[in-house]
Amino acid sequence: MNLLENRYFKKIPYFFLILLSLYPIMPEALFSITSILFLLTSLLVYKSNFIFNYNIYGAKPLIVNTGFYFLIIFSCLYSENWLQALSSLQPTILLLLFPFIIIYFFPPIEDSLFRLFSIGYIVSNVILFCYFFYILIDGMYIDRFPKLWDKNLFEKVKILWAYPYEFTISKSYKHLNVLYESHKVYLSLNFVLSILLATKIIAENKNYVIKVLLIFVASVLGVFIVYTQAIVVIFTLVLLLLVYPFVNFNKIVFKIVYLISLISCMLLLLNNNYFDSFKNKNSDSIELLIKYFETGELTKGIDTRAYIYDCSLRLIKNNFLTGYGVGDVQSKLNSCYQRNNYTVAVYNSLGKDINSHNYYFHLLLSGGFLCLSLFLYLLINNFYKASIKKNFTYLVFIIIISVNLFTENLLVRINGVAAFAIFNSLFYSNGFMQGEKELLITKKTR
Repeated sequence: MNLLENRYFKKIPYFFLILLSLYPIMPEALFSITSILFLLTSLLVYKSNFIFNYNIYGAKPLIVNTGFYFLIIFSCLYSENWLQALSSLQPTILLLLFPFIIIYFFPPIEDSLFRLFSIGYIVSNVILFCYFFYILIDGMYIDRFPKLWDKNLFEKVKILWAYPYEFTISKSYKHLNVLYESHKVYLSLNFVLSILLATKIIAENKNYVIKVLLIFVASVLGVFIVYTQAIVVIFTLVLLLLVYPFVNFNKIVFKIVYLISLISCMLLLLNNNYFDSFKNKNSDSIELLIKYFETGELTKGIDTRAYIYDCSLRLIKNNFLTGYGVGDVQSKLNSCYQRNNYTVAVYNSLGKDINSHNYYFHLLLSGGFLCLSLFLYLLINNFYKASIKKNFTYLVFIIIISVNLFTENLLVRINGVAAFAIFNSLFYSNGFMQGEKELLITKKTR
């Protein structure tokens, strides 16, 4: 018997895919190994699917989902720093490999598999939440509240809420060994995607116990997102909460009750001063950043992004068509920081390796106008297809990623790369591949 035809052997790629749903709590090395095993076993077990799928779909799905990345690879050829160029590709290569394998080799993602992956992802983020809640409490306990562990849960939360997340996590770093990615944007992004997946399961599931459990989980993760003060992620969370009833509730009375409940909760929190910790030097610097966008004026105390964006825009204007090559982007930015005496990092006054903090700028700096155009085409094309299919979850996923790319280079770090490469591929396969395959086969057999 051919081993590749064994039905149990064919399940191996599925095992590694489900294992990847736990990537938020995986060490980077384990995530890399699991990804490689998934890609290789899918290639080996389903290699016979390639010719058939390519004949059906052609190259278009690959070009749509990875065309921009091919131009990033091409930009290595005109990068002066080849080693840096190749190094920058290492954490981002999944942006090419994952869609390629999912589209042409792996069977179309069925709803049951997507649901199982979603559950694994939600569970991993619940574990992540519990871990960070523990180390935030423990860090504050060691640093300034020696009786904190003796207090009840409500009092612990109240004390934490009185301090910004960046302050409390700094105490954890000071006194403890922090194991996971603690950047508020990447942590909040994991949580908001979990909430998005939870809303999908809640809408589809008829078991009220599961619904209540997921509502509780989503509420806790949502509160933590607000606590981190990751403004852009909070904006996408609010958008998700506002849009949800109009998509999933048929009766207008349910929509009204939902919105009244949501507004009541917000007013209750405001009246109890739950947002007082938002007023700090970070919020002041963001207000100055908004003023910069209105007037172009660089004011003392402004968020460092103003200096970063100023340098990014200067460089883009000088080489808009082709960019500088992915290997030279950071050195060009560093030179600009030094040349203009820009302080872009708290602990390093000049020339710090701080990236563009805007992925759209990064694409222009790396591969130029065409590179950015292909990436925008990916987002617009998949958004349009999701809207045609009325795939609310995929629509909101694209919005969440698109908006956050304005303030973070999500797709140059492994956490952001994993979220986009995996979920975009799964959504694309689950939402479009099977239906398109049947339609294209029908057209070709006429």
